[in-house]
Order: sequence, then C-alpha cells, then structure tokens
Amino acid sequence: MAKARSPNRNKAFNIFKEHNGNIANREIAELLNENEKTVSNWKCRDNWNVVLQTNKCSTTKKKGGQKNNKNALKDGIYEKIFFNTLTDEEIELIKSENKDEIHRLELEISLLTVREHRHMKRIKQYEEKADKITLESIDKRTLKIEGNLLKDNEQTQTETVTRAVSIFERVQKLEAELTKIQKEKAKNIERLQKLKMDKKRFELEIDNNNKDDSKTWVEAIQSIAMKRGVNNE
Repeated sequence: MAKARSPNRNKAFNIFKEHNGNIANREIAELLNENEKTVSNWKCRDNWNVVLQTNKCSTTKKKGGQKNNKNALKDGIYEKIFFNTLTDEEIELIKSENKDEIHRLELEISLLTVREHRHMKRIKQYEEKADKITLESIDKRTLKIEGNLLKDNEQTQTETVTRAVSIFERVQKLEAELTKIQKEKAKNIERLQKLKMDKKRFELEIDNNNKDDSKTWVEAIQSIAMKRGVNNE
C-alpha cells in the first residue's frame, strides 16, 4: 500500500514559491518541523525550480488590473460596485484566497521572527566573548614531496590555513542583517493588518448587501399584498 502524501509537501512548495525560490531548505524544514533531507527530496522530486519558472512565464501580464478580472478585488479591493456582479461561488473564492494570503503572511512573520531571534542570539554570544578576534574558517591541505626516504620515498606535510576576523566586524555584519529582517517583518505585519481590515470590510459589505436584498424582497411582498387588498375592495 502506497504511503500517504504528507500535507507538508505542498506547504513546503508554497513557502518556496512565496519566497520566489530565495529560501534555504533548512529554513523551510524548521518552519514545518520537518527533516531538512525530507524537504530536499521533495524539492528534487517535484521539480520546484522548474515549476516556479513555468509559473512565472505563464502568469506574466501587463501591469495594472486585467479587464473583467474579478481577482483585481484582491488588493485595492472590495469596491461596493462589484458585489452585485459576484456569484456566491465567486464570493467564497475571494474569501478563500484572502484566508490563504493571511496564512501565508503569518507563516512569513513566524519565519522572520525565528531568524530575528537567531541573529540577536549570535550577536549576544559574540559580544560576551573575552577575545576580540574570532576564527571564521580553517582550511587544511596535504602536500606530498617525493624523493625523501623518511617514509616510503615520500614526505607528507599538512598545512593549516586559518582566517580570523574581529568581533566588531562580525557583530556589525550581523546587525546589518538583523535590521533587514526587522524591516521586512514590520512590512509584513503592516500588510497583514491591512489585509485583515480589508477582509472585515468585505464581509460587512456582503452582510449589508444580503440585508438590502432581504429588505427589497419584503417590500415587494408587501406591495403585492397591498395591491390585492385594493382589488378585493
């Protein structure tokens, strides 16, 4: 019996797509509480990069709202003039898309919060170090020199190359990255708040339209009843 497909498999691709492919497998794995190798396998088997590029090509259109495109309601959106033209199915579709966008932003904010916490933690660790220099990398290479009888006609030497940077330089770099993360997080929080407000406005407009329709129907029934009363007299 085939193993059931993990629901996180599609979620992982959606996160990859939302970041336009600029996100590491490790970060996706941490966000979904999955193994990094599992995410890597999904990416390879489902051809994420190919699918992402295909979607980009197929969705390229001129800037601005498309003619007769009700999805243009998504951003500027929820203008009252459109409500009477929407079917119940289309209204539910907009609600669903809105909900997905809210979920996407919430995931993005969560991921940025994790990255923000890690950078702050690293900065604190560096600042608490007594040494003002830290090793950035250590490389080793082995050299073999022939013609020496010390060891089977060969002499083996190992060379170690280290690169060190100052704590101040490292902290500065981390702080610059932290500032970018915090700006992006603030931007997404603002977008999320606006989207929730738009969603609420949309739902209120739908409720008002339903009330108007009910009122019109009641008035029509009352008008018919009055006419019948006059005719009976």
